[in-house]
Amino acid sequence: MNFKKKGWFKKYLDFREENPFDLNFPTQNIHLHEGYSEGKEEAIYAFLQPTGLLYGFPMSLPFRDVVFPNQKYFDQEDMGLLVFLESLYACLLFENQSGSKEQNIDQKDLVKPTIEYFLRVHDTFFRQRKKIHEIFSKGGKMDIYYRFEKVLKKRIHMEGSSGGMAHYFSNSLILIDLYYALIWQRNQRNAGQIPEFEQINSQVTELHQTLLEIVIAATHANHQIEKEERKIFEQILSSSDLDRETTKDLKQRFKQGVDISDLQIQKIPWLIRRFFLEMALMTVMSDDLYEESESRFIEELALKLEMKTEDLEQSKLAVETFLLTHKNYLSLSKRKAVVEKVSRKWQQRVSKLILKNKDRLVKEMGESKELYQLLLKSQSQTLSPEEWEKVRTQLLDILKTIPPIVIIALPGTFITLPVMLSVLPKNMLPSSFQDD
Repeated sequence: MNFKKKGWFKKYLDFREENPFDLNFPTQNIHLHEGYSEGKEEAIYAFLQPTGLLYGFPMSLPFRDVVFPNQKYFDQEDMGLLVFLESLYACLLFENQSGSKEQNIDQKDLVKPTIEYFLRVHDTFFRQRKKIHEIFSKGGKMDIYYRFEKVLKKRIHMEGSSGGMAHYFSNSLILIDLYYALIWQRNQRNAGQIPEFEQINSQVTELHQTLLEIVIAATHANHQIEKEERKIFEQILSSSDLDRETTKDLKQRFKQGVDISDLQIQKIPWLIRRFFLEMALMTVMSDDLYEESESRFIEELALKLEMKTEDLEQSKLAVETFLLTHKNYLSLSKRKAVVEKVSRKWQQRVSKLILKNKDRLVKEMGESKELYQLLLKSQSQTLSPEEWEKVRTQLLDILKTIPPIVIIALPGTFITLPVMLSVLPKNMLPSSFQDD
């Protein structure tokens, strides 16, 4: 598989045909809230967030145990494309599985509607084609695959960290692409026919504009425009494909500012609202400062997006976790003061959540004597790789039982034994084990 040569998408499909996805979605049993109704979207969020795709930073493969041909030679841009493909088709399978009575879903059935969606949205030549067989018969399948490859390469830019953190925001709209590819497939399955492209395209355009308005409001929250925030706005705007008049209007509004009271946010799905909230957080944190005025703005935005307080706390932790995990790629490691500041906030936030749920954690940990003994051993001896993995696995399983803390227990996120030992209260372990 060589992402620098024509034909890599076909090779990806061949690999996945020989190594099919597990139909059990890895996060389908994770619940971010107790008694919450958005289970499917929560599962998709929990699956996508550690990959970085949610922010336009597709850096971590969602299935880390899968090794692709020539993977050791992949550069950052290759990985970005692969992360997107893996995320897209895993979500499509999950969507199909959860919305269909069929037990066996052929992954090939997902390819045509996916390609059709992306070509209709991003390839002018195909926008007026009405039937999928017309698209696949025109020029042959490989030609269509190649056009799909070009669309993805245009949408995903991972040219390295030299351009700074703002550079990656050119990819920030791929989450909306992925989400509406799911909607496109769902509509086809339910209606048995191709949905109206114009309607979906209109919704996508409206979401692009809303996100840009939120970024403008976030930028002006502290009444001054920072260089990094300006770059973020420009990167998102350039990848939005909005018409000339709308683009001109948004540029003018960026100069003047948008007050949060002026934001008009229509009824939109939970996953997109969560995405908007975390993009706003990434924006205000991009200049390394998170001032009081920006904090108030984020709280008001969460209310405007109809997000729970729990959502906001989790989102803050999610963004901090992501920044710390990828500090080298995002050039944050060159600014030690920034890393220390974010790390300090992260630990304070985790400590607060753990203390709030201390009794529940004690109860859960009390059921695992092996975990406690290994934690105790780790304070005086080096654990073996097998012991380390046991501690990590059992500790994560316990954390997943507590919705406010689940964000640090998501697959692939930044959580290590030393970090957890530093934030777990010393007196929270079961007293029955103290003399062991």
